[in-house]
Order: sequence, then C-alpha cells, then structure tokens
Amino acid sequence: DAAATLVARHAASELLRRCGLEVALERARRVELLQARGEVLGPAAEAPGLDAKALGKALRSFYSALFSDPTPAVAGISDDDRKAAARLLAHATLAKAHGAIHALAADAGTGGYADDSFLV
Repeated sequence: DAAATLVARHAASELLRRCGLEVALERARRVELLQARGEVLGPAAEAPGLDAKALGKALRSFYSALFSDPTPAVAGISDDDRKAAARLLAHATLAKAHGAIHALAADAGTGGYADDSFLV
C-alpha cells in the first residue's frame, strides 16, 4: 500500500535525521555513485560533520533509538497487516542505511578514520 510505504520511509528518514546520520548516508550514496563511474571522493573523515567524534555520536544516538520504538509514526496505521508491513519496510530501510554508513566508515579509502573504534 502506497500510504503505508510513505509512512515507513518517512519514519526511517526521520530517525536518521534525528540521530544526525543524514550527512553520513548522503556521503555513502555519493561515494557509491562516484565509484560506479570510477571516481573517488576522498575520505569521509575529512568531510564537514563526519569526523570520528561526530559520526560516533550520531551512531550512538542511532543505536540508542533502536531500543525504543524507532518508528513511532508507523503506530498510527490502524490496520495490523499494513502496520506490520510498514514496520518491516522501515526497519529494512534503517538496516540498509546503517550498512551503507558502516561500510563507508570502515573502509580505509572511503572512511579514512585513523581510529574506527567508534564503529560497533
């Protein structure tokens, strides 16, 4: 259902924004696009807002949010099947975003972090 999909995507985007991971996810997407064309963007660690301290703080905020309801907007869907499908989509979206951010930061070339111990 289109409305449930919209709610799920909005809920996932809102959580990523609230935790401060939007910049990192955008960077991961740009790196992926450029790499597909054989281009290099440079280390994320040197980009504004993506130093180890800032990214570590954003990731900790994200992990903390996962222990509460990470997608409260989905609770507003009254139909249980649609709600379950929306929750599943939102969670899959968050998992994919986390995977992209983690891959970006963990890679020496794209991340460039001298100490990546902030990655869990």
